[in-house]
Amino acid sequence: MADKNESGIFKVAMNLILTCLVSGCIIGVVYAATGKIAYEKAEQMKQDSMKSLVPQAEKFDPVPGEKDTFVAEQGGKKVAYIIPTAPKGYGGAIKMLTAVSMDGTVMDYTVLEANETPGLGDRGAKSPFKDQF
Repeated sequence: MADKNESGIFKVAMNLILTCLVSGCIIGVVYAATGKIAYEKAEQMKQDSMKSLVPQAEKFDPVPGEKDTFVAEQGGKKVAYIIPTAPKGYGGAIKMLTAVSMDGTVMDYTVLEANETPGLGDRGAKSPFKDQF
C-alpha cells in the first residue's frame, strides 16, 4: 500500500514539474516574439504623451543623468522639460508626466497610471480640475 502512495506522489510531482517546464517555455517563446513590439509600442506611447503635453515641440532629448526626463525643443531652443512624477494618491502612487516651462511654471500634465476611485479620485486627470494648472 505504501508503494502505491509513493509512486502516486512521484507521478503528481513529475506532472507538476513537466507542466511548469512547458509553461515556462511557452511564456519565454511568447516574450521573445512580442517583447520588442511591446517595447516599441511603449516608446511610441511615451512620445505621443510628451507631444500632447508640449505640442509645439519638434523633438524631445533625454536629460543626461536624469531618468525619463526630457527637454522639449522647438527650432533648436529649449521650450520645456518633461519630468516624470509620482505623487502619492489614495490607491498608491499616481505616475504622471509633467511639462514644466523654462520659467518653472507647470504647463500641463498627463496621468500614465493611477489606481484611484473611479468617479472621485480619478477626476484629477480631467477637466475642470486639470484646467486650473
